[in-house]
Amino acid sequence: MNVLIITPPLVQLNAPYPSGAYLSSFFKSLGHKATWLDLSIELVREIFSRRGLEHLFALTEKKAMEKAKAAESQGDEETARNLRRYVLQSELWISWIDDMMNILTDGNGTSSRETCHKFMFSPNVPRGARMENYIESLDREPNADDCRNLATMALADIADYITVVFDREFSLVRYAESITVNETSFSEIEKSIDSPVLKEFYGRVLESKIDIKEKTLVCISVPFAGTFTSALFTGRWLKEKFGSRVFISFGGGFINTELREIKDKAFGKYADAISYDRGYGSYKNLLDLGIFDGNFSDPLYKMTLLNPEIKCAEHKNPGYEKFENQMTETIVPDYSDIDFSRYPRVADDTNPMQRLWSDGAWMKAYLAHGCYWHRCAFCDTTLDYVSSYKMTSIENLYKGLSSQLDEHKIRGIHFVDEAMPPKAMVKFADLALSENKNYSWWGNIRFEKVFTRDMADFMAAGGLIGVSGGIEIATGSGLDSISKGTDINSIVKACCAFKEAGILVHAYMIYGYFGETEQDTINSMETLRQLYAAGLLDSCFWHKFVLTRHSRIYSEWKEG
Repeated sequence: MNVLIITPPLVQLNAPYPSGAYLSSFFKSLGHKATWLDLSIELVREIFSRRGLEHLFALTEKKAMEKAKAAESQGDEETARNLRRYVLQSELWISWIDDMMNILTDGNGTSSRETCHKFMFSPNVPRGARMENYIESLDREPNADDCRNLATMALADIADYITVVFDREFSLVRYAESITVNETSFSEIEKSIDSPVLKEFYGRVLESKIDIKEKTLVCISVPFAGTFTSALFTGRWLKEKFGSRVFISFGGGFINTELREIKDKAFGKYADAISYDRGYGSYKNLLDLGIFDGNFSDPLYKMTLLNPEIKCAEHKNPGYEKFENQMTETIVPDYSDIDFSRYPRVADDTNPMQRLWSDGAWMKAYLAHGCYWHRCAFCDTTLDYVSSYKMTSIENLYKGLSSQLDEHKIRGIHFVDEAMPPKAMVKFADLALSENKNYSWWGNIRFEKVFTRDMADFMAAGGLIGVSGGIEIATGSGLDSISKGTDINSIVKACCAFKEAGILVHAYMIYGYFGETEQDTINSMETLRQLYAAGLLDSCFWHKFVLTRHSRIYSEWKEG
């Protein structure tokens, strides 16, 4: 069976999202011919190229000048000036864009250092508002070392131009997220499919990258809300282009959390099935029955069929559950279809911990599926990605990742676990040390007392460079109210151990939780202030609490 795995746009720029790597490995292990296309980076490369900007300015120059005139008439001189400047400098943007991308991909086979000097100081280089603000914010004279920061601002400037003049749903790392999040009707989401960026740029990507001659299973991964509209565009394009030659299945994080109950038959215009959770069991069931034979009299394990009518998934099957767990333990993500040199490493933050998310060529994997605690009241504890904890074979994972890291000539791993098991972290560090491999790795943890200074030192020696974890509500009563399973003393000790070992630390926080008073929030903020003052945190992010239907607290709320 031919299998095509697609990552639709847009996700983070600097590394591929890992679902495609896991699916590719899975299908190949069963003897199928699998190909993974990361169309997120392909769309970025299509837009941010000489050809792309020539097309963009040809489509938008007239509208940009009209918007500039309108802004001027309303007294907005700054907007008018910026819009006119984009148009007047369009040839400079077109001539420089490939060099900008070259700078952000560390040369991509061509030396970029010499270009940096000209890019920083030449008067014949385009400048946008973000670029100017960056240079003006420096408390010193700019130099060539600022080049990557400035090139990052240049991409953001072009993205701003696209958003204002061409497609308001565009951003660098997501597409039409607000529509997907805010609209409750599928028919309303459908209206966004024929948007400018998808029609004028993404359609060109699909035409150039996909040509299906034989019957093919197409798996479209939808990890975030900001990839859903482009996934629908992809599914529709495939059906119109290849018809009965393709069987299209959607899966991924957004599908698992937001589309567990499909009632709208219109979804069948874009896909033939929806695969839930890890996908290994559902696709095995589908392949065992014969995808194109149509022999689906009984419900499939964790797969809802959409055509000719909706047939809901069966979520219990001991045989496929056992198979799925065995696969989870042994699988190693397969990045053989990925060219990491095509991914820009953007310098969008001066904070060293924040930079890890966007700067660096990370090979993404997990040490364990699910969360070993899976009791937090606010979390999706009824869903497989949290509740079904299964540790991988660390030796097997290390061996597989190590060979691919060496082959791709990169040194970074981002573990995307819900919470890396401490035992697995130590084992991975030990394996890296035993082979004297200079890898760098980081990921999510739980701040627990098990993380001692000796343990942190050992893991740092074995490549651990950063950890991120949820504190959520930094008070004793707050931690108890969310069933966090740790306490302030343990959090402080863990942060101290990591920081003394030279490991970066990031905390996730929430506010607005059920019953949380204004004073509770103030107390939590004060704890964070003290952690910063003591040098125990490098960064944090405050999330407004959002109730998820898959959490324990939601069930309690419904029951009154």
